[in-house]
Amino acid sequence: MKRLLALLLALCTCVAVLSSCASCADEDENEKVEVPTAPTEPKEFADAKLASKIKEGMTREEIRKLLKIPPLKYDDKYDRADVYLFDDGRAAYIEYYHNDKENLMNIKIEGTLDPALLDQIKRGYSYDKITEIFGGVKGDMTTSIYWGLYRYVLNDGRLLYINYDGRKFATSISTKNGNGEEVELYPGDIKAFTCDNMEEFKQQLVKNYSGKETKFAVPKLVSTEYEIGSLYANGKGLFFSFVPKDCDEESAEYFNERFLIEIYQIDLTYNDMLDFYKKEYDFEAVEYGDTAAYLGDLFVLNNNGRAIVVQVPWSMSEGNWQRDENSPPAITTLEELEKYLVIEYLDLPGAEE
Repeated sequence: MKRLLALLLALCTCVAVLSSCASCADEDENEKVEVPTAPTEPKEFADAKLASKIKEGMTREEIRKLLKIPPLKYDDKYDRADVYLFDDGRAAYIEYYHNDKENLMNIKIEGTLDPALLDQIKRGYSYDKITEIFGGVKGDMTTSIYWGLYRYVLNDGRLLYINYDGRKFATSISTKNGNGEEVELYPGDIKAFTCDNMEEFKQQLVKNYSGKETKFAVPKLVSTEYEIGSLYANGKGLFFSFVPKDCDEESAEYFNERFLIEIYQIDLTYNDMLDFYKKEYDFEAVEYGDTAAYLGDLFVLNNNGRAIVVQVPWSMSEGNWQRDENSPPAITTLEELEKYLVIEYLDLPGAEE
C-alpha cells in the first residue's frame, strides 16, 4: 500500500513539474510575440483646437496625423479636397492643387449647416434670403463670375452647391457626398434640349410635357428684321435669343444687338423677380399694373405668377450712354417692345385642366 501511494505521489510531482515547464515556455513565447489589438474606431470629429495648426505646405498625411481622423475625400473632376468635421460645429475644407494631390492650395475653416435647413430653401430664392435661412453662413464662391456657384459644408460631411448663374437668386441646388454621388434638389420638370427653329422647339415641348403643363409661354417674332439665334431648355426654364438677320455669329453685333428672353419655370415669382431688379438697377420701374414692368433695358412680364425677362438690344437700351441721333429709338414701353416680339401661349395636348 505504501509503495502504491509513493508511486502516485511521484506521478503527481512529475505532472506538476511538466505543467510548470510548459507554462514557463508559454510565457517565454508570449514575450517574443506581440499580440495585435483591435484597431481603434476612427473619431467622427476632430479636436477644434487643432484647426489653427493646419498650415499651407503640409501634406495630406501630415494633416491627417495632426487631426487624428480620416478625412472625407472629394477627389473628382470638380473637387480635389478633404473635409474634416470639428467638434465645435465647424469644418475644414482643404483644397489641393489639381496637379498635386498632396500639397494643399487653400484652407477654408467654416461653419457647417444642418441638413434640415435644406427643406427651407428653394430654387428662385435670393442669395440674401438663403443666407438669412442659413443663419448668416455665406458659403464660398467657387467661380470667378459674379454670383456664381457657392459651396457649403453640411454637418454630415456632404457638400452643398447653390448656383446663381450670375443672378442673386438660386437657379439650381445640389448635394454631393464623398463617393461623388450628386443629388439635384428641387429639379425642374423641363428636360434639357436645344433646337434650331421654333417649330422643332414646340414639338419638343409637346413631346416632353404633354399632360404635365396646361400651356407654355413662348416668344413670337413680329419684326422681319430679326431671326432666331438660339433656342434651348433646361431645368430652370426656356431660353431664346433673336438676332439681326444675316448677322455673323462671331461679330459683336450678334451679341450686343440681340433680344434675350428668359422664361423661368423654377419657383421664382414675378414679384420676386421684379423686386430683385428694382434693387439691382438704378432705373425706376415703370409698372403696368401687375402684368409687366420696364426697368431701363429690360422688361419683366408676369407669366401666370412666374417671371419672363426680356432684355432689349444694347443700341435700343435707354441705359446705353453711347446713344446718339443716329441710334434707333429706345424701347421703353410694352407697345414698342411688341413691334419686335410678343409672348404667346402654347397649349399642350393632354394637359389636365
